[in-house]
Amino acid sequence: MVYNIAMDKNIILTPRQKEIANIIDKILENGSITPSVREIAKIAHISPKAVQDHIVALCNKGYYKRDENKSRSLRWANEDASAAHNDKNQYIPLFRPIIIGDVAPLFETEYFEKDEGLIYKFEKGEDEKLYTSFVVNDDAFSSEGIRLSDIAIMKKFPSYKNGDLVVVKRENSPFTICTYQKEGGKVRLSRPGEKAELFVKIDILGKVIEIRRTYQ
Repeated sequence: MVYNIAMDKNIILTPRQKEIANIIDKILENGSITPSVREIAKIAHISPKAVQDHIVALCNKGYYKRDENKSRSLRWANEDASAAHNDKNQYIPLFRPIIIGDVAPLFETEYFEKDEGLIYKFEKGEDEKLYTSFVVNDDAFSSEGIRLSDIAIMKKFPSYKNGDLVVVKRENSPFTICTYQKEGGKVRLSRPGEKAELFVKIDILGKVIEIRRTYQ
């Protein structure tokens, strides 16, 4: 299912944005007026400029609204917004491709944006280490509703069934989506427009379980 964050508030927040939102939300929940940028900066131990940038980002993501011509006018975009970062949600790694010159996109650890994660609501008792998310870097599965720049969430399973969209590591990308097909003791992985590959043994990183789409 494709999610539009502007519609259901399944909003992607960085850990620092979550921290700032927590500070503001606690004050709003107590019925107090919105704190000033300097007051938030003092609580968060960061600069007022950094706080201002985070507030702008939170507003752009649809978490808050504010009146540009009024001070202390920050408020929730809707009644459900504060649930976007509650304790029932956890962060999973979000990997973005980095383009360097004409080489293929890289997702390696050194290029991972360590301050950014994806909010995901786990089932009780689930191991969050089974989950990873990444930004899709091609349109190969557009017929399946997966487009370039979508965020794919994958989960590691003990086994997979025919027709699953699984993720494997290839030379040109650590996150490549393929269609899974079991044939006897072998696994056939295929992608639209490419010749299928047959493997006796293949390390599958996980299965695509959800696609999120953000509209800028």
